[in-house]
Amino acid sequence: MQQETSDQLRDATGRGKLPALVDRLGRDVAGGVYRQGEPLPAEPELGLLHQASRSVVREAVKTLAAKGLLRVGPRTGTVVNPMERWSLLDPAVLGWMVCGGAHRPLFGAIDEVRYLIEPQAAALAAERAGPQDLQRLRTAFAAMQSAATEGDRQAAIRADKAFHLAILEATGNPVLRAFDAAVGAMLDILFREAVDHIGGFRDNLFRHAEVLEAIATRKPSEASFAMQRLIGFTRENMQRAGLYEPQDHKGETQ
Repeated sequence: MQQETSDQLRDATGRGKLPALVDRLGRDVAGGVYRQGEPLPAEPELGLLHQASRSVVREAVKTLAAKGLLRVGPRTGTVVNPMERWSLLDPAVLGWMVCGGAHRPLFGAIDEVRYLIEPQAAALAAERAGPQDLQRLRTAFAAMQSAATEGDRQAAIRADKAFHLAILEATGNPVLRAFDAAVGAMLDILFREAVDHIGGFRDNLFRHAEVLEAIATRKPSEASFAMQRLIGFTRENMQRAGLYEPQDHKGETQ
């Protein structure tokens, strides 16, 4: 009975270490500590390195494999997958990539996805937004104005993100709505890096007002164009900060 209690205690302690180990290994993989196509150290070695039991290491590996970062085979062991297989819409994976220093290629990819999704989402919102949708947009924009006045960078990021996610919600499209976690993670990353001072946020505020006005007045084409202008401002800031380089049609930087 005493042995059983001790085993249960060790398991409970191990489970408490699991999230930290998943985060550590995720950042190491995304940061190139363990290179793509190469094997991860064996479970006993990882356990010693991170002071974790073999069962915790095994669960951490399973979690990262489910996110596409790793693959486990009976003959090959645990191998780091190429980036193309990573679950790049997973907020945790995006965060690890930024922590690992994958800034410029990631920012460029996020920028392209935003141009594909958000202008059309704004157009759909202009056609379909209901009273509650418009209220959410107005509330988010008011919070942006307040953050700009107070110079509160963190509040500005939260409000800016809420504004964009409210547009996705206003499309009424369940598939677009399902992108909210991924888009939210992308915006968190961009805004943390690109909105380096509150002045840049204030400079882009009127473009958000243009998007809101076009949606509220049921003008889809104007809403789409206004969103393109809004995203373009962020792109310019990233280029000036050296965080992003445009790509040509072959995927090579210009």
